[in-house]
Order: sequence, then C-alpha cells, then structure tokens
Amino acid sequence: MASAEERSRRRYEEIKLRGGQADYDDILAKVIERDRIDSTRAVAPLRAADDAVVINSDSMNADEVFASVMELCK
Repeated sequence: MASAEERSRRRYEEIKLRGGQADYDDILAKVIERDRIDSTRAVAPLRAADDAVVINSDSMNADEVFASVMELCK
C-alpha cells in the first residue's frame, strides 16, 4: 500500500511520461477524495482485513514489492 502522496506522484509521473499535462495538487485531491469515498461507503468499505500484512510501498518499485511479497510466502 502506498500513501496518497506517493500514488499521486506516481500518477503524475505516468501522465507526464506519456506527454500529457498534469497538476500534482489536483491529482492528490482526487486520490484523497476517492480514498475517503471508498473507505466510508456503506457496503464493502475499502480497508485491510484484520489479519492482512500491509507492505508500505512508498519507497519501493514494483520489483521490490514483488520480492517482499515472495519473502512472505516462504
């Protein structure tokens, strides 16, 4: 799981790499609002299970996240 700030940074970079125009603050506001909506909905609110292992991927790339998950599987 990555923070809203990190997910927004990643999205911003993705858009810029494709040649698009992006505003980080706008993206961050939308991510925060989507998280709020998803976590407070009446049916199936988005949240980690009580027994979930949460990996903070803020400072990890995809390969590092994969390696962390594989370590948990051992």
